Amino acid sequence: RLEIARAKAIMNGGWNTQAPPPADSDEVDPADDDQALDEEQAFDSAETDSADPGKASASASTSASASDADAGTDSADSPVLATDAAAAARPLNDTFYIKSDIVPPMCLTEPVILGIDEAGRGAAMGPMTYGAAYWATSINKEMVALNFDDSKAMTDEKRAELFRRLKLEKRIGWMVKLISAKEISQKMLRRSPVSLNAISHDCAMELVSEALKDGVQVTKVYVDTVGDPEMYQKKLFSAFHGKIEFVVEKKADATYRTVSAASICAKVLRDLEVEKWRFTEPGCDFPLNFGSGYPSDPRTVEWMRQHKHNVFGFTNIMRFSWQPVKTLLKETAEVADVEWSDDEEEEPAYAQGLTKITALWQPKPKAVAKDGRPAKKARLGPFKERNLQLVEGF
Repeated sequence: RLEIARAKAIMNGGWNTQAPPPADSDEVDPADDDQALDEEQAFDSAETDSADPGKASASASTSASASDADAGTDSADSPVLATDAAAAARPLNDTFYIKSDIVPPMCLTEPVILGIDEAGRGAAMGPMTYGAAYWATSINKEMVALNFDDSKAMTDEKRAELFRRLKLEKRIGWMVKLISAKEISQKMLRRSPVSLNAISHDCAMELVSEALKDGVQVTKVYVDTVGDPEMYQKKLFSAFHGKIEFVVEKKADATYRTVSAASICAKVLRDLEVEKWRFTEPGCDFPLNFGSGYPSDPRTVEWMRQHKHNVFGFTNIMRFSWQPVKTLLKETAEVADVEWSDDEEEEPAYAQGLTKITALWQPKPKAVAKDGRPAKKARLGPFKERNLQLVEGF
């Protein structure tokens, strides 16, 4: 039920996928035990929030600003929508969006196909990026001729060149969401964890919703699957009320050119983010020679061993929810072990003196006679009325 609520709320622009609010915020932290209730309330109030233009956030581009005003997103809670020019002004190492400066005019009036793919899903370091690319169905053959291909099968130089050509092609729209390692860790390490699959699904729905808010006439979406393709496809179809056709397949980035283009956007921007990484923690001016950032890369593992902190473990470039990271911290003697104990909950004033609900199923203490022996049970009414006695011998 919550998965459906999450999907529909994202489609309506009412779901907050950013990291938890700051400590001085009055909002409820969804990591609490009441997370499920909070999520349902967020979904129930999505339509009300979206109708309030006063919550609209400023955006780096005119189209993004207009769409934010319609959706009523709050800049304090949502990732910043940014163009290339404004990306540098964003907070370092946080989740953010970047997208093409304009929506291709023909995508506002003609049926559009859109592809979605990710990069950095299995990395232990840096963000996971989700990219989307779209164009009008009527020019699909021309776009296919541009030879977009699976970004993972290209050299860095070829991938960068194709991304440059994609940005210059004004008939193509694109957007990328960079989900920070910090946000991934926060969500996956909650008391009620959000799985990486759920984070990925949410992000894909956000990208489609963002295109729709920009006025793009999306009619068909191709997605490189995360998890079971059939279940994922049904989830997306239901989230958008059956108004958009979804094709979810394995290796879609090698089959559909819109997905290939999305893959290029996601991969190039993730690589740029990691290559230009700036450590924000004091005294952590570490070299960036950590290789690909994947646990299978020996350079990554060696970098992790050399640049761990004895108290905090690692900087926020690391995904603390990844098992290789947990294992390294656990096995390293120099890193201090920390045990977190929940604070004992105080009984609220309104509940003091009242019987707790748990008392309803707790066994009652056995009665004890004055001499310390167990007291005899009271006889049942019919036995007392008829003066019936227990006879043990004849």
